[in-house]
Amino acid sequence: MVYMELLPKMDNIMHLAEIAGPFPASRQEIMRIARNYGFDREVLHFLNLFPADEVFDSRADFITRCDEVELLVREERDAPEEQSPLSPLD
Repeated sequence: MVYMELLPKMDNIMHLAEIAGPFPASRQEIMRIARNYGFDREVLHFLNLFPADEVFDSRADFITRCDEVELLVREERDAPEEQSPLSPLD
């Protein structure tokens, strides 16, 4: 299933990385900080792509993994839809 929400601006992810911590930090802790600082719903929905028990070892780890997920979402959106092969009756 393709993630259809708007992706957050990388500036917002970078800002969240600056204020989040201490690291290691769980996704739940980072989401709490994002809510407390009033980050938009795009950031909160994006963070939900990570498992609830996800732990980020450092700011760099958090940013890198957010970049990777964003890239995967974009690739999935840009991929052509797969056509199912026609059956002999079609």
